Amino acid sequence: MLAAAIAALAAAASNYPACVDGVSCLQLKPYPDQELVFDCAVANTTNATVLGNVFFIHGNDGPHAKGMWGPMMVALAGRGYDTLACDNRGFSPGASPNTSAAYNYDLLAKDIFALVDAHFGAGSRFHHVAHDQGARVSWHSMKVAAGRTRFITFTSLSIPHTDAFSDALFGPNPDPKQQEHFSYAEIMD
Repeated sequence: MLAAAIAALAAAASNYPACVDGVSCLQLKPYPDQELVFDCAVANTTNATVLGNVFFIHGNDGPHAKGMWGPMMVALAGRGYDTLACDNRGFSPGASPNTSAAYNYDLLAKDIFALVDAHFGAGSRFHHVAHDQGARVSWHSMKVAAGRTRFITFTSLSIPHTDAFSDALFGPNPDPKQQEHFSYAEIMD
């Protein structure tokens, strides 16, 4: 039963639209010295005063996963925010290197700020919303990159701080329910 539910979620995740009504698709090349090109979506406010910028990052949610944020992006644009969501490294065809070293968390964390800088301007502060694996990368960015100084707010959907998550799985007092619920992810050598 669990396997069928996971398969259904995976199938649904792979059906995200590239862009939805009210959202524009574009590509960003955030690193001048690299050939990485990210597929992104934006929804900008039409208000005279922009209340802030919001960057969304997905997890392991399948092709066009930036599309998961479309309705939220449109809603926030209507409230005065400029928004950006991109298909992450490995999910954007033009930003899918063939080496495992290219997916180091330090590099994934740098992608957050490179994309924001490319779209909103260098050094921009922003509200950050993350889902699943994107939340883990975002928590990591607060340790090794500019997360602590650039995030105005941070909202993690479905993933707690890595230390708390790890303690619930492997710590001295693991949480059996958390271990069971996380068993969908298989650790690979």
